Amino acid sequence: MNRFKNILFYTDSGGDFDPALSRAVELAQRNNGRLTVIGVLRELPRELSRLMGGIHPADLQESALQELHGRLEQMVAPFREMGPMLDIKVCCGTPFIEIIRTVLRSRHDLVMMSADGHRRLKGMLFGSTSLHLMRKCPCAVWVIKPSRRRHVARILAAVDPDATDSVRDGVNVNIMELATSLARLEESTLHVVHVWDIYEEYILRRWRTFLPDTPVYNLTTLTEESHRSQFDELLGQFDFDQGRMRSHLLRGEIGDTIAQLATRQRIDLIVMGTAARSGLAGFFMGNTAETVLQQVNCSVLTIKPEGFVTPVRLHSTGSESTPRINITIGKPGGENPPQTKKEQRKMKDKQPVETHREPTTGVETDTAPTRFEFESATAQSVYLVGSFNDWNPAATEMIPAGTGRWAKVLNLPADTHEYLFVVDGEWVEDPRATESVPNPFNRNNSVSRVGQLIAGA
Repeated sequence: MNRFKNILFYTDSGGDFDPALSRAVELAQRNNGRLTVIGVLRELPRELSRLMGGIHPADLQESALQELHGRLEQMVAPFREMGPMLDIKVCCGTPFIEIIRTVLRSRHDLVMMSADGHRRLKGMLFGSTSLHLMRKCPCAVWVIKPSRRRHVARILAAVDPDATDSVRDGVNVNIMELATSLARLEESTLHVVHVWDIYEEYILRRWRTFLPDTPVYNLTTLTEESHRSQFDELLGQFDFDQGRMRSHLLRGEIGDTIAQLATRQRIDLIVMGTAARSGLAGFFMGNTAETVLQQVNCSVLTIKPEGFVTPVRLHSTGSESTPRINITIGKPGGENPPQTKKEQRKMKDKQPVETHREPTTGVETDTAPTRFEFESATAQSVYLVGSFNDWNPAATEMIPAGTGRWAKVLNLPADTHEYLFVVDGEWVEDPRATESVPNPFNRNNSVSRVGQLIAGA
């Protein structure tokens, strides 16, 4: 755990206390590192600004940012004398996007946060922000279940050794290093699990007459022996008190089996690998990790494979040290996106780049089908707004495409177009857009070149 020197702690606590902050401070102090506490302000409801008697939305946003900064300052005040360098950062936007952009700019090596779901409901411990971070954040993410007991008594390391896959083996080593290090610090019992199975065994049994030289029971035995050998080899690389280590070689469906073991052993923390569906092939691709996360009720520390590339991008025209939006206290933090026809015309008239060219008289304008995609496991409705539909938030509804994906294909003229997604009423940038430009509301619009795949998450 001493590898983490530049920690980012995210809090969405409405009060002046976050139970997980003390653990982040202790880790930064122990590692002689730096801790940054970040708060992200979502866009203020337009109805609120109307009720405030004509106060400009930018002034209202500024006031909200100042209040957020003050609340974070109160939250960290008791820890100022403990030693670690402690900073505060506030910004406006979609939390997981702004957190990941902060990681990219400041090169944080660990994100920590309290679980943002429903602690008392099975499968609901992790909310939208934590799930997005575990899928897309390029550094390690530690989501902590609030608990009166600060001691981590039981840790579960989920590994998947494979001698033929160097990327996967690299993740396994990182998982074991983190798990053993934390277990020593906490004097915890360390459980290590490897789950194996035979691909579609029922098919092999059905066609066993065609496999006279390799009976299914022999194949099962050989497969188990191979997994056991690789598992033992991995465990042998780490010098840990054998009296406090429990190894589990289990057969079954990976996600369900790990979740069931965590429940039986009353695990406090799972250390495992995750990778987004669009990420680099490696340990625990997408569905397996999410199966675990949907069933467990404990803290989780996740890491990515070496070389993982986040789909979230920084501002295309700025450097890594340049924020995508103005977050400086004392300056406007941004206005609400356009909703009325007048505001939509304002958005259209004030575009910083030309997004539509009138065709020359007598010349037919070329169009091309352009596919827009957005991914969200929790969204109830997704609309597409942009320069191509006069920023009308109700004009272009996206169609559910299964597995949390939404899609829409539009025939657009060959040109540069700006756009946003409206997800359950919230205006959201495309986290995978490779280009963006500022808009009149102190935010950014995503940019599409016709003919390119647009993929959000």
